[in-house]
Amino acid sequence: MEFPTKYLYASLGLGTGMVLYGVGVWNGNSAFASGELFGPVSPEIASVYPLAAAAGMLFGILVRAVISVVSRTSGKWAPSLIVGGAAIAATIAIGGLWRTGGLPFFVMAFFVGWTFSCSSIYWMTYISLKSLSPGIVFPVALFIAAGGNAICCFALQAPKPLIIGGLVLLSALLALLDRSSSETSSVKRHIESGLVDVARQHLITFKKFADVLICVMALQIIAPSINYLGLMDMLQPQMQLFIVCLAQLSAGLLSLLVLNLFKGPHSTKFFQYVTPVLVSALLFVPFAGHEYTLVMLFIGSSLYFAASNALYCSDAVRFSRDENVPFESFYAIGYLILAAMNIFMENLMPKVLNTQSSTELLTVFGAFFCVYVLSMTFLIARGRRSEAQHHEAEVDSKYVSESEEQHQEEQPASRLRYASGAVDIVKQRHGLSEREAEILDLILRGKNVPAIAETLFISQNTVRSHVKRIYRATGIHTRQDLISYCEDSIGAE
Repeated sequence: MEFPTKYLYASLGLGTGMVLYGVGVWNGNSAFASGELFGPVSPEIASVYPLAAAAGMLFGILVRAVISVVSRTSGKWAPSLIVGGAAIAATIAIGGLWRTGGLPFFVMAFFVGWTFSCSSIYWMTYISLKSLSPGIVFPVALFIAAGGNAICCFALQAPKPLIIGGLVLLSALLALLDRSSSETSSVKRHIESGLVDVARQHLITFKKFADVLICVMALQIIAPSINYLGLMDMLQPQMQLFIVCLAQLSAGLLSLLVLNLFKGPHSTKFFQYVTPVLVSALLFVPFAGHEYTLVMLFIGSSLYFAASNALYCSDAVRFSRDENVPFESFYAIGYLILAAMNIFMENLMPKVLNTQSSTELLTVFGAFFCVYVLSMTFLIARGRRSEAQHHEAEVDSKYVSESEEQHQEEQPASRLRYASGAVDIVKQRHGLSEREAEILDLILRGKNVPAIAETLFISQNTVRSHVKRIYRATGIHTRQDLISYCEDSIGAE
């Protein structure tokens, strides 16, 4: 029963977070604009709520990223931070302190956003550390979110702060149900790494992950474009929640198919094939009626939910496992970039699309097509570069014997006492680079190619390229001859 329980915890945690975001964080919630959420509070104070919630969300992501990078662990103090933020937000919301406005109102909004972001990162880390299948967790989480929003739709007569307070308390309760993924879930390989090494590793990882980030950011610009027109704001809260429910159900079904039938990375493939169809359909919006626009709103919302809540998260989990990086810091940094981009677009695009001219709207949607073309150009260039590196790796393998790598044993300490001096001599004599000298030093200490790559946080192909250049510079073609040459060099000096 333990295995299904973990899936249930993760799906409930993520699904509750999605509902909390839609009800208490998202600035497109028409309950904010209509004044239904905080009736007794003046409109000027109520307008601050989305900004404070967004600030809390971003700050929560940043705090989780910093804690994970500094501690080189995933999940450290996460339940405590979730519970602390939820307690503050729920006390103000349920206790009615928000009615006084001012600081209590701002603090409540801030910690609602804080609880959402910390909870989301916690459950994503939980999925990664527990090795749960994204193809099961994310679709189920979207279905749960749709059901939660449906409940909120029927409960709109209830005081809205009570709903928000109940959701943050539920988020805290779920985080407390299984705390085994927090303090003990460190990535042991990185505990002894210095901060500089961790920073270098993350930089290398994000260079490889750039394709996914670029595609998701482009989808964040294009998919919600009908929402940016202000159509969501004009809908009644019940109708808005109804569309959100349908979109999340649709996104759940879509992600269920994509994650289980196709190989990753899912975000880039989804972007390549779905985005041109979406952009083409958007070009008819300026000339179509209200019904067509409403359908496009539903389609865009479905694609947005699928891309940001399922496909991107699944790619992040898969990528961190393949690259063996600490998941929470890697995911939190990427999440911070996407969240900041999303908030920026939510504030910018309504101003850009604030026009009644069909020609101007057509121009803006044409610009979306340009965004797609630029993103595809980036992906194609990256693909060609990857192919070139793969070809170079095949050439490098001719110069580095795999059998030597697999059977190379650690050298006795007595043979390594002059390693540093030998490296300095060979580096000066043959003009080796700093990286080549660093790799030569590790070779003299008995490290093979996989061990060197792991130590320096670089790929094995990159190590082979450096070894090939060392061989060419010294005129040597085997590892043992290279070691003997270095020993002879120190002896000659």
